[in-house]
Amino acid sequence: MNYPVKVIRVVSHTRKDRTAKRTFSMYENILYGLEKESARRNSNPSALLNQILAKWLTFDAPLEKIDPVTFTRHCVEALISKMDTDTLREIARDQATRNFGSLLSLFHGNLSISSIIESYYDNFGKYSGWYSFSCENIRNLYRLTFHHTKGLKWSQFIAEYNQIILERVSERVECHVDNNVVVFNIVPKQKVVVDYQ
Repeated sequence: MNYPVKVIRVVSHTRKDRTAKRTFSMYENILYGLEKESARRNSNPSALLNQILAKWLTFDAPLEKIDPVTFTRHCVEALISKMDTDTLREIARDQATRNFGSLLSLFHGNLSISSIIESYYDNFGKYSGWYSFSCENIRNLYRLTFHHTKGLKWSQFIAEYNQIILERVSERVECHVDNNVVVFNIVPKQKVVVDYQ
């Protein structure tokens, strides 16, 4: 039987350089697993727990609104390989359109390219496994780059999915698709009208 034990951990607040100590109860087997995994990663339990909670708060909890299902990479790759390009693009457009209203809640009413990058693309790139994300801002031009290792069809899916999102906040969207990379060059709208459709 598991009995909760008192543990003290460090929790990050809104500013990354500030921490606070709080006492929480944790089951012994969870604490053991946390210590074992942090040792394997050459880290410490507090740092690992902060990473886990940061992922849950910024990625897992918000995505519960769109009812996600987890698949292995091989399963996703097998599904994509069986689809023709038109079907893949249609699914990407449909899902981006369906999920857009739920995604808006992540932006707290501030629908702008900077809020989408900060609240969505940075976190999704870090945690989803879909892609790694980077962004350059040169004057009024943003270059959003999505890197992955899943081939051309996955690039086409990412391009179509994100085209739907970016068109809502951009005056102009240019997309370049390659085998394992998708690059968007966008000029943001000056003022964005929130559309929940």
